[in-house]
Amino acid sequence: MATKKLFHFNTFSFLLLIIFVYNFSNCNKKPVIIDPKRESIKLQLLVTGQSFLKEKKISLAFQSFEKYLKMAKKDENSQQIATGYYQLSILYLKIKEYKKALNYSERSIKLYEDSDDFIGYSESQRHTGDILYNQGEIDKSFQQYEKSLVSLRKLKSSKDPKIQKQIIYITGLTHRGFAKVYQSKKNWRMAIQSFQASQKSLDQLISIDFLSSDIKIENINRDDIPLINIISINYNDIALSFISIKKFDKAKNNFEKAIKLAKLTNNYKNLSASLNNYGEALAKLGRINEAYDVYQESLSLQKLHNLPHIKTTEENIRKLKEIKFKLEKNQQKNKFSNK
Repeated sequence: MATKKLFHFNTFSFLLLIIFVYNFSNCNKKPVIIDPKRESIKLQLLVTGQSFLKEKKISLAFQSFEKYLKMAKKDENSQQIATGYYQLSILYLKIKEYKKALNYSERSIKLYEDSDDFIGYSESQRHTGDILYNQGEIDKSFQQYEKSLVSLRKLKSSKDPKIQKQIIYITGLTHRGFAKVYQSKKNWRMAIQSFQASQKSLDQLISIDFLSSDIKIENINRDDIPLINIISINYNDIALSFISIKKFDKAKNNFEKAIKLAKLTNNYKNLSASLNNYGEALAKLGRINEAYDVYQESLSLQKLHNLPHIKTTEENIRKLKEIKFKLEKNQQKNKFSNK
């Protein structure tokens, strides 16, 4: 049985861009008097909130984002208010309070649209698609992803390298959103194409081919780690789609890539899930002993790091033991028959 997971992406670099690119360059808007000390405090609140959210300290993250939003409102800074709403939406999505997440995301979209902030608008549209997808409103989520890409096209002419990187990043995540929609509709071929389009975008943001090199985590740029994790997840999901159309060899190849990248970043949750799914592919290829070893590796990781899906993996191992026993019994039977 394949392991299903809900993923939330690291968006901190995106947040910094929204705050500090558009806030100081919008000539047609009301001039903003910048207090460097105050801006530093707001930035620190965002950084702290992100750290708390990553550590699952939800109440502390909420306090940081609320303080940031209060300061942004006092400064009448519409882009920063929108960013505050957007960040609170991410928080509520993480704890699966979808109604609140959607409310804050829609408020951020309105503010970004009013201020002609196409990066913020595109990302909030994409993020809203994620919320709707998790609520089970699949068709509406697809429409949000389409709106995100349409908005990004308005920025294609920008020569700012930071803007271009964000366009590529949001495009990659949006194609991943399309892929998840296609998976839910069991349109596996379109899902694979969309995941591959996501890979093509995200690969542009990483300078090293981590799959063909022997680089270690201590030598990786920390900013690359969230991207590597997303790419690893994509390979896992591409493989699951190949399993669904019974192309087990292709599934196996993609699982191997997912596993290598997850090991590279010590992402044990992604690693154990990919190992679990890889074991399924090997079992369906008839490589029972290899599948058994892979499941055992996944189970050891899950127990060591207190991860979910232990029961699923134990059940898979139990089934493989039965298959192994039957195969060995048949081999013994055939051996005596030949004598």
